[in-house]
Amino acid sequence: MIRLETLKEAYGLTEARWASEGHLLTTDRGDKRLETWTDTELLRWHTKWRHDVNKRCSSLLNRMIHTQQGEEAMIVPGGWLTVHDEITSLFSYQGKEEQAGELFAAMLKTGEDRDDTLVESSRFSFSERDVDQLPSSSLDRFGRDVFQKLAKEAKNRLDKANQLLEKVEYKEPVIDPIQSLSQGREVFQHLYWVGTTERPEPAFRSFRRLFSEWIQKYGEESLFRLLDAIDRMYPISEEVQQRLLAETLKPYEFEECVRQLEKSSEQEEASIYFESLNKEWDEARSLLEHLQSWMAKRRELIAT
Repeated sequence: MIRLETLKEAYGLTEARWASEGHLLTTDRGDKRLETWTDTELLRWHTKWRHDVNKRCSSLLNRMIHTQQGEEAMIVPGGWLTVHDEITSLFSYQGKEEQAGELFAAMLKTGEDRDDTLVESSRFSFSERDVDQLPSSSLDRFGRDVFQKLAKEAKNRLDKANQLLEKVEYKEPVIDPIQSLSQGREVFQHLYWVGTTERPEPAFRSFRRLFSEWIQKYGEESLFRLLDAIDRMYPISEEVQQRLLAETLKPYEFEECVRQLEKSSEQEEASIYFESLNKEWDEARSLLEHLQSWMAKRRELIAT
């Protein structure tokens, strides 16, 4: 555990105490979040990512605070330590789609030239097995019947996604994962985005999560305003649309359910995983319909 005196000296702090030991500091310059990194390449990637996105938009990112020596990270036992401003007020996106769209467009633009060697490729192992070989024994009879039906549909969805991708030459940007809208915080009415410490991922996997959560919280009209805002700064061309639709079709929720069912033999647990699958399945279908609706309107506007 790093000592408080070491942190105070390194960052020029007059006062500092632990709000959560090893994770959160209360200081004379506000609360500070500490992050530990064991992968130097990942730390470099995130440092440059936040710097480059920040240059492209008016929103703020939780960049690494410099030490007294001008360093963005300090060496600690087992790796590196970075310090960030801790902001807790959640950003209200309603009516501020333009501001959010500017940030997300900046992420897409920045992600076009990112190194993708740190990206883990997704694999849908369920598609390599026959439907009756998939784990469903812990479900009741009705659940097994529905599960097998969804398994066939999941394979069809994956086939359609791959068919769309075969027609696209556009290289998908690589970004810091967007895990939740709660990463958006507010500072003096400005959007402050809290980045992760995760490995980067293909952009539209993140945007699938983002748009799905957005539609549930703010509805179709707000989603369309967000897409319009992104489109003005990062054109959502036909090839970008195909990539986004393909990502929305990919049955991540089914693959995750299979993984969980393979670990569990308890019917109660299996029922929880199955309910989650059904919920996420419906959300993916709803998002696909909303995206197709927006894309149709975009084509109409371009044609007029």
